[in-house]
Amino acid sequence: MYKKLAELDTSRVKSDSEAFSLMKQAYLEHRGLRSRLSLLLKPVTVEFVRFTLWNLRHGYVSITDRPESMPPKTAIDYDFIPPPMPPEVFIHYLEHGDGDLSPNRHTWLPRLPQRLNGKVLHCGEAAEGWGIHVVEGPDRAVVFWIIMATVLASVLVSVLWSSLKGDIQGGTGLGALIMALPPVIMAAFLFRLEAT
Repeated sequence: MYKKLAELDTSRVKSDSEAFSLMKQAYLEHRGLRSRLSLLLKPVTVEFVRFTLWNLRHGYVSITDRPESMPPKTAIDYDFIPPPMPPEVFIHYLEHGDGDLSPNRHTWLPRLPQRLNGKVLHCGEAAEGWGIHVVEGPDRAVVFWIIMATVLASVLVSVLWSSLKGDIQGGTGLGALIMALPPVIMAAFLFRLEAT
């Protein structure tokens, strides 16, 4: 339900690979235990947002403008060179690391909003800023394989029950129950995902 601010000091960062390494580390730290245990969630896109800080102690922010809100040229506290970095490129480097980036490459970092004069957290509540919001969603590949395993389990249980017990209706009912449970669990999971 709450969006939390994680700020990086990019003033000494000289390359894209160094920047993405810092961002990936901050993302994993920010997610904490969820990043290691969550099989069904993954980053699906990013939004460039304008936000307002409303809780200093926890760093909670409210997004006031999205999905492509960038600092205007008049914002002297921010450095940004348009156009913004494409979301799919950001997600690629966030998920797969910076292995294919040259250690000297400096292409993407200037196309991300960077605060120049201190952190937003040092400005006090109601401070505004620009940043990147990582949007998470279901991992479609994992969901696909869960559905395929459920269908296979349903068919196997139906056939086994029917042949071993001689009860075709019971086997069909058990198979239908196995097929009905995962969508209910998935709906509850997605409902909970929307609340976080």
